[in-house]
Amino acid sequence: MIENGSGGGDADFTNADLRGARFQDADLTGADFTNADLREANLIGANLQDASLVNADLRRASLHSANLSQAAVAGPETSFSGAKLNARTCRPKGLEPEQLKP
Repeated sequence: MIENGSGGGDADFTNADLRGARFQDADLTGADFTNADLREANLIGANLQDASLVNADLRRASLHSANLSQAAVAGPETSFSGAKLNARTCRPKGLEPEQLKP
């Protein structure tokens, strides 16, 4: 668990099972979540700027007010299906509407 502004930046979470993990308000700048399972993870207010979410599974993850600017989200397996975003979520370029459908 990384919460309330504690570090996690440039961390390597490649292929990690992080289902239901709590990363609320965490600084995850540049973290690598390639192929990670982040289903139902709490990423509210997290800074994911420059993070790699390539082929990550973010189904039903909470991303309210998260910063995903410059995050890499390309990849045929990347899924944001059912993810919870709001108007203050800074969305990355390349996030396609199909990736958000439940």
